[in-house]
Amino acid sequence: MKVCFLGALLIAGLFLSLSLGDEHGRCLVGVMAETCTNALRAVQEQLEKLQRSFWDQNAELLKLAAAVAGQNSIVSKHTEDLQTVTNELQHLGKNLAALNATVQVRGAEGAKGEKGDTGEEGRKGDAGEKGRQGDVGEKGAVGEKGNTGNNGTTGLPGYKGQKGERGVDGLQGEKGERGSVGSVPTSFLLPSECSNYSVLNETWRKVSQTNDGTANNCDNGLSGWKRFADGIGGKMPEICPSTDFRCGTDAPGWLNGAHPTTIGQRASMTVCFKWTSRCCQWSTSIQVTNCALYFVYNLPVPPTCRLAYCGDA
Repeated sequence: MKVCFLGALLIAGLFLSLSLGDEHGRCLVGVMAETCTNALRAVQEQLEKLQRSFWDQNAELLKLAAAVAGQNSIVSKHTEDLQTVTNELQHLGKNLAALNATVQVRGAEGAKGEKGDTGEEGRKGDAGEKGRQGDVGEKGAVGEKGNTGNNGTTGLPGYKGQKGERGVDGLQGEKGERGSVGSVPTSFLLPSECSNYSVLNETWRKVSQTNDGTANNCDNGLSGWKRFADGIGGKMPEICPSTDFRCGTDAPGWLNGAHPTTIGQRASMTVCFKWTSRCCQWSTSIQVTNCALYFVYNLPVPPTCRLAYCGDA
């Protein structure tokens, strides 16, 4: 409206300038042009404000439109779900109606009919033709030689044969001539101790007999040639006892070496006395004589007390 008015003023100014003359007309036109320029600038600023307000309102409208579209989508989804449930309910209603119609139409069960006659047995079918024999397959390859098996177990021994018959007795030989009276060999003349000894026969002297440490036997009064009775072993043991407190004493005595093997032989040997872990805690020298059927020992008094000589039983 303001633009149209200003335009009219500008045109009127032009006509006045023409009628008043050049100098006065140019002055009037200049004043009017400046006024129009200012007015146009104000109008332009007002239009820019209106344009910014328009775009701000347009952005708000777009946000509202997006929110409305989201709500419409949710409502549409709920509407589809509701339609699906409605369709299922309608389908179930139809099935229920059909079931009710079936129940109402069906009458009572009729009586059971009589059993029909058995039909005749059908004839046996003809035998099928025999199939032809298959072709002979190719000969298989020869397999590798197998490993040699383990040796078999040794068989049981055979039964013992029967005893043979006794042979014929031979002829009796001629009687030999009587020999001359012989003399006794010197090798069979035993030392005097083989017949001059005393016998040790106490049962506590058995090396296999153990005690709890309270047996206090001691050979402190023993001397001379002794023979061990057969009941307690007949001789002294040649092996170190495994523990202490044997043959009636604390430290058992044993022969440290082998008995002489030659009949009539007298040998100097050592007797050891076992104590704790030592097989020869104490020792003493003795003499041993081989008397063919037994041994005799020349036993001295032991080095200390509660030591005794043991029999090998």
